[in-house]
Amino acid sequence: MSEMYSGPSAGQIADAVRREIQGELDRIQYAISVTNDNVQVVEGRVDTVDDKVEELRSELLSFVREQRMANRLNQAETRIGTIRQELEKKYGHYDIVRRSVIGILEATDLALVRQSTISTASENLFISTPHYWLAPCLVALAAWINDNQPLAEKAVKEAMKRNAENSSLFFALITRRADRFQPSLLWVQNYLATQNEEDLNRNALVILDALVCGLWGHDTEGVISAQFKSWIDKLESRDNFYEDQVEHWKTAFLNMRRSADHGYPHLAKYATNWSALDSIMNGANLHSTVYKYIKNIFDEKIIMPDFKTMLDETLTRLVTNYDDEELPLRERERLESLVIEYRGDEKRAQAHMDSEKELFAVRKNFMQLLLEAAMNPEQHDVNRAVTKFAIAVSKYYIYDAYNDIAAENRSKIPEKFKLKFEARNLSLQGVQSACNLSEFKFNSVDGSNEISLLDALENKVNEDKETALKTAEQWFEANKPKLWFYITICVIISLVCLFAAFVGIAIAIVCIITAIYLYRTNTVKFKKNYSDTIIPNIKKGYDEALNAEKQAVRACCAEVVDFKEEFGEKDKVAQQFLDYIDTLEGNEYIHVPVSRKQETI
Repeated sequence: MSEMYSGPSAGQIADAVRREIQGELDRIQYAISVTNDNVQVVEGRVDTVDDKVEELRSELLSFVREQRMANRLNQAETRIGTIRQELEKKYGHYDIVRRSVIGILEATDLALVRQSTISTASENLFISTPHYWLAPCLVALAAWINDNQPLAEKAVKEAMKRNAENSSLFFALITRRADRFQPSLLWVQNYLATQNEEDLNRNALVILDALVCGLWGHDTEGVISAQFKSWIDKLESRDNFYEDQVEHWKTAFLNMRRSADHGYPHLAKYATNWSALDSIMNGANLHSTVYKYIKNIFDEKIIMPDFKTMLDETLTRLVTNYDDEELPLRERERLESLVIEYRGDEKRAQAHMDSEKELFAVRKNFMQLLLEAAMNPEQHDVNRAVTKFAIAVSKYYIYDAYNDIAAENRSKIPEKFKLKFEARNLSLQGVQSACNLSEFKFNSVDGSNEISLLDALENKVNEDKETALKTAEQWFEANKPKLWFYITICVIISLVCLFAAFVGIAIAIVCIITAIYLYRTNTVKFKKNYSDTIIPNIKKGYDEALNAEKQAVRACCAEVVDFKEEFGEKDKVAQQFLDYIDTLEGNEYIHVPVSRKQETI
């Protein structure tokens, strides 16, 4: 009789194997779960890294730009100091002569300085400022005061030799100040006779200033205004001159455009043509800017000073205007000052400088001078009355120029507002399959098609959701527990246990039963997770995305309505401005004082 088997029973062995297999399967399942979680974490980190890299790139570019601007700002502050030192070194002595003119006139009026002192001072200034046109003018002034006709004639001759234009204006104002009307008129006519309407220097504005301020009263109004009218007529008779002037005014007005935040965040985010819309609204804002600028000029009440003060102010403008030889340095100084104004942004400074290039032209035509007197009065230090006159005289150019600007801006309004929601991936908790939200393009003419857009959006998102659910189903089929996996493990264990004869067969049977049990248990768990977590999360994610995009569509439609209404209101200002310009008449702004008393225009 064979020995009785005293080892563990088949049931015990089966339980042990089952526990072992279950433990291994649990560890495998846990490892798979951990791996999936890690993959998701890695994917999230990759996305985060990409975002961080792009953010760092933007920050680096921003830092480089800011550093470049800071360096340019420091450079501009250094350069402008150097330029001003050079101006002082080369032309600083001119200022002494310029200041001395009014000083000598005041001294003569008050009889506080000996005539010999005036002569000595003017002669010393002549010696210290060779080649400067104002120096011999000062000697001539002192000689007139001292009644030294031979010296006065020699000084006048030298002044005319150095700069006939400026000297003629200087003597015209000096003789007018002395109430010597006829000599003053002769000097004015001498200046005008030598001028070419297409080749004037900035001091032509001095004569205009004197005319508008009424320094020659009624008697010479015909002489000067007729000359100005003749210049305008000759210029306008030239081919394309009118069109060119209209373009100059358009450029001047467009330089007043400024960018602003218009308060349309959804259009700014989703409109594919937002840059055009932004530009259009900036163009609409320009209407009120220009209208306010022009109207403020004409609404301003100007108190005319007494006759002598007006003459002295006009004379001061003449002598303090920098000379042509100073222009290159003045131009460089202006550029550096603009760089400082724009905090080191050289592109913006250069663009602004390019728009002012006519200011630094040595010679220009009469209508360009009027434009500059209207749009850049501070640069030319002209009287506000001259600005009014220049605008009124140029009203036809202004009207056509601004009518073109408004029409061009109006024509840029798109027939449709084109919007787009970019395609994106929905990262949903517990969902490993792809969940994509496809691109959604939509148009709106006036925001009234909101309902149809919402329906189209809902259909699109529902299609995306169905696609995601099918993808999840495919993922489920590919990743659900496989029966062959469990049976394979059981077969391997059974083969190992065959040496135990009956016990091995029993173990194999137990393993197969266990495998089937585990397969069914894990399949139930997997299906439960799929049906109770994954599918609801997908549906919830797409429902939330749909609600968010619906809100965005509603906001976009509302902003389309607001945008068109705001543009319409602002666009009306253009016509108001044009109507206002049409009422202006140049002669209304020529001041002709009846007496030397303060008058208001």
